[in-house]
Amino acid sequence: MVHFFEQVNGLQVNFANPNRSDYVSNSLAGLIRVNPLAMVDSIELIERMEALRLCIRTLPPNNDIVSSTELLLVVAEKVNDWSNRSDRADSSMTGPGYLYEFADVERRTRPTRDVRRNRYRVLSRFTCQITQQGLFWQQNQDPFTFQSR
Repeated sequence: MVHFFEQVNGLQVNFANPNRSDYVSNSLAGLIRVNPLAMVDSIELIERMEALRLCIRTLPPNNDIVSSTELLLVVAEKVNDWSNRSDRADSSMTGPGYLYEFADVERRTRPTRDVRRNRYRVLSRFTCQITQQGLFWQQNQDPFTFQSR
């Protein structure tokens, strides 16, 4: 399910309505692509999952776990080299890593004009920038906090 942030009367998470999504038609129309995932090897998959576990364990509520977290994963991006990015949390960040963004949302669906999409109002937005050294994380616009691995 694809999620993304948008500004509509405050910050919202826009997501596919699972009751209105037609996976067969979307697949036949070439709108569902698995090719990018086919290029992910087992080492990369394990690194992504470890980064995800670190984020979920660190973000409020503390010691949460991936399988039962209430946080929605909205952005997941592999970063080839943090030193090439102007949005990094700290100038000491170099090398490969990941950018994950999560939302703590109000669990009341807000309809959109497109019946295939829904929205949740965002209560808190979390940004996680993961490096080999650890995790820089931020809640809303607060300063980043560092958590070592």
